[in-house]
Amino acid sequence: MIIITTKRARTGQSKVEYSGYLSAQVNPRMVENLTAAQFKEAVEQYAPDKAGSLYGAETDWFKEITRSMPVSHKHNLAISGGNENFSHRTVFFVDKAEGLLRDNESNRYLLKTNINQKALGDLLTLDYNLSYGMRNYKPANYDLFYQAFIRNPTSPVYDPGNEYTGGYTLISGMDYYNPVAMLNERIRNGKTDDMGANVRATLKLSNHLNWVNLVSVEKSAWEELSYRTKYYPSRLGRNGEAEISNGRSSDLQYESTVNFTESFEKHNLQALAGYSFEEFETNNSYMINSGFDTDLYGPHNIGSGIALAEGTASMGSYKGKSRLISFFGRVMYNFDEKYLASASLRREGSSRFGKNHKWGWFPSVSLGWRINKEDFLSDVQWVNDLKVRVGYGVTGNQDIGNYRSLLLMGRAGKFYYNGEWINTYQPVTNPNPDLKWENKSEINAGIDFAMFDNRLSGTLDYYYRKSTDLLYTYNVSVPPYLYKELFTNVGTISNRGIELTLKHVSVNKGKLNWTNMLTFSRNKNILEKFSNEEFTDTSYDLGWIGGAIGVNAQKIREGEALGTFYGPVWIGLDELGNDLFKNANPVGLVNPEDWEVIGNAFPDFTLGWGSFLTYGNWDFSFSLRASIGGEVLNTYRLYYENWGTFGLNNVTLTQFENPEFRGNARYSSKYVEDATYMKLDNISVGYNMPVSLKYITRLRVYATAQDVFCLTGYKGLDPEVNLGGLTPGIEYLSYYPRTTLLTLGVNVTF
Repeated sequence: MIIITTKRARTGQSKVEYSGYLSAQVNPRMVENLTAAQFKEAVEQYAPDKAGSLYGAETDWFKEITRSMPVSHKHNLAISGGNENFSHRTVFFVDKAEGLLRDNESNRYLLKTNINQKALGDLLTLDYNLSYGMRNYKPANYDLFYQAFIRNPTSPVYDPGNEYTGGYTLISGMDYYNPVAMLNERIRNGKTDDMGANVRATLKLSNHLNWVNLVSVEKSAWEELSYRTKYYPSRLGRNGEAEISNGRSSDLQYESTVNFTESFEKHNLQALAGYSFEEFETNNSYMINSGFDTDLYGPHNIGSGIALAEGTASMGSYKGKSRLISFFGRVMYNFDEKYLASASLRREGSSRFGKNHKWGWFPSVSLGWRINKEDFLSDVQWVNDLKVRVGYGVTGNQDIGNYRSLLLMGRAGKFYYNGEWINTYQPVTNPNPDLKWENKSEINAGIDFAMFDNRLSGTLDYYYRKSTDLLYTYNVSVPPYLYKELFTNVGTISNRGIELTLKHVSVNKGKLNWTNMLTFSRNKNILEKFSNEEFTDTSYDLGWIGGAIGVNAQKIREGEALGTFYGPVWIGLDELGNDLFKNANPVGLVNPEDWEVIGNAFPDFTLGWGSFLTYGNWDFSFSLRASIGGEVLNTYRLYYENWGTFGLNNVTLTQFENPEFRGNARYSSKYVEDATYMKLDNISVGYNMPVSLKYITRLRVYATAQDVFCLTGYKGLDPEVNLGGLTPGIEYLSYYPRTTLLTLGVNVTF
């Protein structure tokens, strides 16, 4: 269960609140390649046979496709007021944002209102929420940054005499396109409409018993229009390509709970029992057509393309529905705030699982003991709070998509019968009536403390999590199966770790207050099981690196951590500038069976430091974060740190700075780098202006900077890459540059 808390209507005098800010993105960080001057020098010194790749221009492809300083602004206006029996709060929100790419932007508008009403002599409380949001956007094409990276910087953007390309420079190559032409010769617009409404009715049955009912409806609709003109680089000769895609979704929820509270002497008891129902439905469709007589219509005359008549157009649609039903209960008890206990039980059923296992049990229990309330610590004045706690709980995961347990059919071809061609169908999934919930069980123990008049406080937690019945797609034989893959529950992964948070009020004198917070965390995961009696393989190759490399960079093995890189161990260069590897065979390569562990994606531990300083009406804060250990596979270096691809393509700056390597790109530990970093995530300064105006009760101005800097030895874009899924720790070629965000803002209460 996820509980989201928003600002609600309050009784009292009418109030108007405004908050707004202006932001600018600066200092974009990209994967570093060669400038035109460096490219020319590299050809002359290291690759004179590539002299034909010098075209005489000086083009900064990154600057050609990006804004110099994207600007965004947000505005939030809230109006609230009411009395004891009726109160309201309405919010108007506007968000206009420019992206780093010249055609990337988003405009968002939101209206939401909350009304709180009492009836039946305060026995019934009604809480209404209504919202409508609209967003118009032009999405970013990440491939533009990749094309800007590999593009020869001595080639010009335009070739006015080339009518076939629309006046853009064309250099032939596999997946090698002019990024400015890609930017200019495509129109892409999207819009979304989101509506939501819910009402919560709380009926007071007695002083100790409430009955709460919630009904919620959320609906969303979206549409994207795209048109690539006849000059779009990857569609030359197709006379334009139009695409329209759209979809709708709805989420209906109902929840009913009975809440009981009772206190007598030093005993406090809370109990809850409830039922919830959720139905989620989605549908979408798309159509693509090409071969237009003119580009004037864009995507708005999609039926006029000749590809539809020729049978080469494409279209499709989908509809899906799922249901989630829960019965749940919880009991909480404490004695004198000294001894605390809580227990809950959920029975949940999901339509996404097989008919034999749609339902699951999910219990939890926790105990706490506030030791400082015991008599033997009553004279220890410097201890303000000391609580130990332990808990155990099980949760389930049903985020697997719809119909994964069912036999699905797809078109297989045609056959000629009785004078006509007839479509045939075949299985495209295997049925699995035993498909069931993934379970995550966790046991945790912790200490909460505060001492020295609450100047020093913190928490220390240890946890052990075990995820069982993990879902994965396994290859199977046909027959006995109907299809070559089976989605089923097999695996087990465990995580154990420690988390520490310390808070210290370093200075608290008069107008000056300075508080610091330190965090430490360490986690270790183990793939305990990925096989059973049917699926006997205990090791799988993952992390495919395609193209000219063509290897799997990682293995998952029972008894080892996820995110483990396997590969040849690089030991240096020979006198000819070729790679040398440990355990190399006679031709200088390493057989896959001799590959070794060359890194792991997960850090050894992470650290954090947040500092908060106030002096009178001024406040200042910053947040530092560090990740120590772990490795990242730098695929830009792997593909483009060599002279083999140079000429048509640009190369990484690291190849120019260390030009001794003369060999071809080969995957090895050379490109698996230390991912240690320290980042200044945020720094902020603000001032609460003293006001004595009739209509203004509060005025605050502030300035912030986000993603200020990153200190690291990593040579790629950012060592903080995705650590989710089964193949964490790989920085792929598709990326979006990092920027520093500068913001000026104001908050006003009238």
